[in-house]
Amino acid sequence: PDGLAPPDLNTSTGVAGLHRGESGTYLHLTGGRARWQAGDNERSANFQQPRLWEANGRLLDWRRVDGGVEFGLRGQVPLTFTLVQPADCELRQGESRLEPANRDGNRYQYRSQEHELSALRLDCGA
Repeated sequence: PDGLAPPDLNTSTGVAGLHRGESGTYLHLTGGRARWQAGDNERSANFQQPRLWEANGRLLDWRRVDGGVEFGLRGQVPLTFTLVQPADCELRQGESRLEPANRDGNRYQYRSQEHELSALRLDCGA
């Protein structure tokens, strides 16, 4: 609903991110259950940590780990997804570094010819 505070990404569970658009707010949830803990506002330090902005596939998992997040995606078409991330983060799948196709401020868009990407790790240092 309009006016609802964004989630506190440190204390909410099952919330990978959100995207505020013209038609409303879209939440990216993980797993079968989510617990929303309201945060301060979208300018707070909590809200600046990595999060999923949008994806054309299903989020398989999302785990916050020291210095970043680990996640996977699956789709019916080649995957495209956007992460909100600090500039010093690197996205890796195993030993391979994935380069963003586009960047708009702190939003990094990634593209793959694959329909499934697992064991992705966004490493933002410790």
